[in-house]
Amino acid sequence: MCKNAPKQAKTPAPQRCRVGLSPTAAFFGALLLFLLLASPSQAQSDAVSDAVEALQRGDVTTAETILRRELRAHAQNSDALAVLAVVLDQEKKYSDADAVYKRALALSPHSAPLLNNYGNHLMATGKLDEARDIFLKLVAITPGHPNANLQLARIALARKSPAEAIDRLNRLPSEQPQEADVIRMQALFILHRYREAEALLDRLSAGAGSDPHANYSLGVALAGAGEYARAEDRLSRALENAPDNFDVLYNLGLAASHAGHNERARDILESALRRQPQNVDVLYDLAAVNAKLGQQEKTAQLLAQASSLAPNRADIQEFLARTTAELGYFGDSVRAWDTYLKSVPKDDVARRERAFAASAMGAEMARSLADLKAFTVRHPADAVGHYEFAIAEAATSPEDALREFDRALALKPDMAPAHIARGLLQFKQGRFSAALPDFEAALKQEPDNPVVLDRLGQTYMALDRSADAVPLLRRAVELAPRDSKSLLHLGRALANAGQEAEARAVFARFRELGPDQSAAPHPAGLVDFLSLSSEEQLARYRAGVERTVRSDPRNAEAQVLYLKLLLNDGKTAEAATVARTIIELQPSVALLEEAGNALLAAEEYALAEELLKRAAATDASGAVLLNLAIATSHAENPQAGLQAMDRIPQAQRTRDYFLGRAQILDACGRTEEAVASLKQGLHANPTRADLYRQAAAFLIERKRAGDALTLLEHGTATLPGNPDLLLMKVVALEAAGRTQDVEPALKTVEKSWPDWYDVWLARAIATAWQGRDDQARQMLQMAASLGSADANQRFKQALNPGEAPPDDNIRAIALMHALFP
Repeated sequence: MCKNAPKQAKTPAPQRCRVGLSPTAAFFGALLLFLLLASPSQAQSDAVSDAVEALQRGDVTTAETILRRELRAHAQNSDALAVLAVVLDQEKKYSDADAVYKRALALSPHSAPLLNNYGNHLMATGKLDEARDIFLKLVAITPGHPNANLQLARIALARKSPAEAIDRLNRLPSEQPQEADVIRMQALFILHRYREAEALLDRLSAGAGSDPHANYSLGVALAGAGEYARAEDRLSRALENAPDNFDVLYNLGLAASHAGHNERARDILESALRRQPQNVDVLYDLAAVNAKLGQQEKTAQLLAQASSLAPNRADIQEFLARTTAELGYFGDSVRAWDTYLKSVPKDDVARRERAFAASAMGAEMARSLADLKAFTVRHPADAVGHYEFAIAEAATSPEDALREFDRALALKPDMAPAHIARGLLQFKQGRFSAALPDFEAALKQEPDNPVVLDRLGQTYMALDRSADAVPLLRRAVELAPRDSKSLLHLGRALANAGQEAEARAVFARFRELGPDQSAAPHPAGLVDFLSLSSEEQLARYRAGVERTVRSDPRNAEAQVLYLKLLLNDGKTAEAATVARTIIELQPSVALLEEAGNALLAAEEYALAEELLKRAAATDASGAVLLNLAIATSHAENPQAGLQAMDRIPQAQRTRDYFLGRAQILDACGRTEEAVASLKQGLHANPTRADLYRQAAAFLIERKRAGDALTLLEHGTATLPGNPDLLLMKVVALEAAGRTQDVEPALKTVEKSWPDWYDVWLARAIATAWQGRDDQARQMLQMAASLGSADANQRFKQALNPGEAPPDDNIRAIALMHALFP
């Protein structure tokens, strides 16, 4: 295969917005009354009447007993059969009910009530096509039947026939149920008749008010029409008044994702998953959101969990196969495709992807090449097929591969992966002028792709254009600072361009990182590992690290991993010994930095300082110098840390620099300068919500609540709607003694984020401070039900901040620590 070329075109995972199609209980009740009146004999009427009375009392067991006794005596009693079918539906014995309905219909095939109820039963069990046939029979008997036409309108929407849905609704009586208006609104949006649709939505929204059921119905209908932002708004309103409703929470997450609000969708779906951790649909859709956010490892983890719960679900296996291939675990991908193809054996694209993944491992090459070639013959207009076939045969038949790349790009000229792969193949054959336009075309489409930048830079060097190569390779290294291959190329370009001093520094960095092995495929086993519990994963990981350290004590990378495990376990004495071993091994700068940062996080400042000093001797980047300065301020004194921080170049002073500098200045007793540093950081990073929050926390802890409020006002104006800033503003109001403003501010946050458990925790704490203990307990229960595992613990800590009498600032700090631990 061509190394570093994208392995496959990414395919977004489908997500679902589910539209409820279940019949209401009212349909069943109406049917029972009709059957009771229609009974042909007094004896049968008494039995059916007794069963109906039992059912109306909610005693379904007695009703079933009466009806089965009646049917043993009179097997052809169609009324008893029809009512028994209803009873079985109530008991959710749908399979048994289906058989009873069919027996009743065999006796009374033209009974309108029976047809109506059987249609509802089919709707409830998801058999829409069969339900449609039944309801069409019913309207042939009774053309204006309200329920039949309403259900046919629902089915028409599901069949993507909005005009038919409106036609069915027009057959209803003039006084139509609100549900009919919801369906009509959805159909009008799908038909792009926006003026009518929006007018109807305004009327329905006004009528919905704060009713969670009405808002939920509107939200689901809007999602079904593709109006996801409007759906998100309605479902948020529903959740405000029904925050413990799982269906509302789940559908809100789906709507937010489809509306492009993926961070919010992730948070909401994570809340849903905490409440139903084995819900396969939630796992799948949360994986899809993580894929959109570029979190492929988390995506694979969620899909592995879903696969273990539902191993035969084809959509999960397909998504898992694509994700593991993107991560380079081609063996896992092949296994997932094999499982998928057992369910969907005729999926030609899946067979192509399976062959492509197998070829990436270098396994089954003859079969894989034959399958990929056969696909291109069957699908000559499929650009991806030609591209993947070319990738697979590039190593053994480069000229044939070039022809396949040409075919792919003729079909899809903007296919960046094909440009990259064809350019790389040309480059390897020494055809630098031919490779150049491919890499330039790829760069136009992916200007921040470090692989493209690196390859184009190499091509310029091969064409004696080192001056043109340098800026491209610098950018490649900036985007992928630990890619030793790009560092090597940059060093050569700098040397060729006469920039010897910088070239030497780059070569030194290259030697520290060592050879790049990122292109090597990973062995199979990722899915098996991710399917384990977190405890089992940690145990297996720990055993592997310890085994490697024992067998190869000079393996510096394994020693760093072992150091982290020891620090996590609180074994500081053993960790110090391992840190000394790491220093003796003289590892790469990257490993020195990683070990030093781990020691810094564990507050082992002296050792952290020693390792970070060694790293900074070769890599004077801002991140290394900043952590070194923090370690020095603790290991020696704040003034020494400040001097170390001042050595960070101006261009590398990120938001972390300004926050760290403020903390060290404050430790030196120079609080005003610390505040100035924070303001300077905010000026340099005006859209960093975390910096606003951390700066506000710094000010509140120093009893400068007024300054914190001013800063947060600016932050919320710059980043309107950011939930963390809005919640931090509540803390600042408490610190400023403006307790009368706390509750309105919390309600503002809750209105936008009703699914966020920290809002309910904050309300519980504030309410408890006001002495309203019963209400506080209810809000605390709501926080827990929305997924906060430690709500009770954080609540208790906030209410017991210490021995000193809790003034406004002490309570504010306690609230802040509870909300932002």
